[in-house]
Amino acid sequence: MNSQPNLRRGLPRVSGGQPWPPQDQNNEQQLSSTRIRQGLSRTPGGSPWPPVDYAATAAPTSPSQPGKEPEPSAQHAAPPNDNKLAPKTGITAAQRFQQRRKNNKQQTAAQNQKSPQTNAGQATNAQSQPSPQQPQEQQPSTPAATPARQNSQKESVFARQYGAFSLRQWLGGGLVGLGSIFLVAALVVMGTRWFLNTETGADFIATYDGHPELPESSPEGIPTWLAWQHFLNFFFMALIVKTGFAIRYERKAPAYWAPKKNPGQKISLTIWTHLILDLLWVINGGIFFILLFATGQWVRIVPTSLDIFPHAVSAGLQYASLDWPTENGWIHYNGLQLLMYFFTVFIVAPAAIATGLRMSHLWPGNPVLAKIYPVSIARKMHTPIALYFLVFTVIHVLMVFATGALRNLNHMWAAQGDPDPTAYAGNWTGFIFFVIGLVVTAATVVFARPMVLAPFARLFGKVTAR
Repeated sequence: MNSQPNLRRGLPRVSGGQPWPPQDQNNEQQLSSTRIRQGLSRTPGGSPWPPVDYAATAAPTSPSQPGKEPEPSAQHAAPPNDNKLAPKTGITAAQRFQQRRKNNKQQTAAQNQKSPQTNAGQATNAQSQPSPQQPQEQQPSTPAATPARQNSQKESVFARQYGAFSLRQWLGGGLVGLGSIFLVAALVVMGTRWFLNTETGADFIATYDGHPELPESSPEGIPTWLAWQHFLNFFFMALIVKTGFAIRYERKAPAYWAPKKNPGQKISLTIWTHLILDLLWVINGGIFFILLFATGQWVRIVPTSLDIFPHAVSAGLQYASLDWPTENGWIHYNGLQLLMYFFTVFIVAPAAIATGLRMSHLWPGNPVLAKIYPVSIARKMHTPIALYFLVFTVIHVLMVFATGALRNLNHMWAAQGDPDPTAYAGNWTGFIFFVIGLVVTAATVVFARPMVLAPFARLFGKVTAR
């Protein structure tokens, strides 16, 4: 009986051929003469294992018990010594596999008996003394950041795309734009000053000082209701702009609202909030218009004569020359302020209502009306109108602080003032009211989230997640 196990054979190399490799003595001799693949050393500083002229032999297995594992005593035997080499004999692939498996088990058992410090020391020695026959594989280490590498990382950050342009392009364009703005502003200031120093410019300012004459029946001062209207308008506009841009850039609605009478007509909770704020803003604006014309305050923001236009030009020239016109909003506004307030209140605000109504689900589904007033036009106009309100508010607040902050804030937020511009120049009441209103508005904008708005929305309909 042959003491050596048969060579494991696989699929044929050609269709209809014999299993590969063929089982014959020549093949076994060829396998036995194949160079053994070497690995790491078994001891610190030793040679790669197994040596070149080493040939492992496996214990013969009984035919009745194929593939029987070696005895436990044999598994825990001491690892073979590198200096005592086994005689080179012919082995098969199965014998080599069994011997390798046995050696691995022995090596694992021997390493488990050593302390972590010993293993660490052996690993250090093994790495410090590599074999000259076959270099050991080194663990990849993170290279230190060199100046060239840091520069490349900075280059990648500046080259990253943000929209249509890279960060370098945005920064460069921004710097060029700011420089151009300052250059143009400087040229405008110098040119305006030169014109006002001429005889023509001086005569124009003397004729039109920037303050048009108001009717004798015009009221003096700002009533309390107008101060409250001013705060409510600011409050609603901040929330409307916030929810409006949220609708524009919202990818997935956080929740949906449906009316109780028509549950199938769902809209996102953000759109519902925007519409409710629009409704409150329109109601506040309606009250403002009624009181404005009932109390005669309309003459302060509505042009009553054609000389408003040269007065507005005069005020603009004085602003451009940095020699600003004398202001006292408690009595009247200059020509440029009057035109801007008229344009905002009587043109931009109604346009915002008309475009918002056309885009909402409240617009009637009449094809004739849809053809006369397409929704595409409303969409193109609505966002620029919102941006106009933002720019107007920023410029308005800057001018309030630049032309006498305490006096102007007392006029509009505390309804306090006097024909003498210096009467309330040191009064902080209006500033305190302004800070309180600003904090309330900012807190409402921050906390106006679906979790907070959903309970209020349920009072008027059904709120669902889908």
